[in-house]
Amino acid sequence: MGNAYVTGLAQSANFPTANPIPPASTTGGVFVAKFTPAGNALVYSTRLGVTQSQDVGNGIALDGAGNAFVTGDARNGYPTTAGSFQTNPAGVTDAFASLIADPTIIGRVVDENNNPISSASVNLTGVPSATTTTDANGYFTFGLLTVSNNYTVSVTVPN
Repeated sequence: MGNAYVTGLAQSANFPTANPIPPASTTGGVFVAKFTPAGNALVYSTRLGVTQSQDVGNGIALDGAGNAFVTGDARNGYPTTAGSFQTNPAGVTDAFASLIADPTIIGRVVDENNNPISSASVNLTGVPSATTTTDANGYFTFGLLTVSNNYTVSVTVPN
């Protein structure tokens, strides 16, 4: 059971973001949202770009590590990085491909018979640290972690 990813156009000035990916944009038209496996909560929702009504995300794909590759079209001013294929716009609208690195730990707590354990307390130590509870199917997620840090996950199961 995996996460759901959505991209598109955000034209609202108050489009909801949750744990935005830095550098966070408040005006970009492209949005990318990642939902938990249960689909009932956001892991992150972020905006990309600079032009609210002219930048749009058209597609999204994931690699084996969970990194999101977002494609779409943008107008003048869409941010680029050094060494990009094309750092300056060449037309009225240009295509873009953006990478959102997603260091996330996803796991499942099961008993000796492989039955899911719900309501188990799962602790993450490291920087950042966090605590969560498994869902009805035993799944837990810790997202937006720092790539180069070390983490330890421990579980406490109710009797």
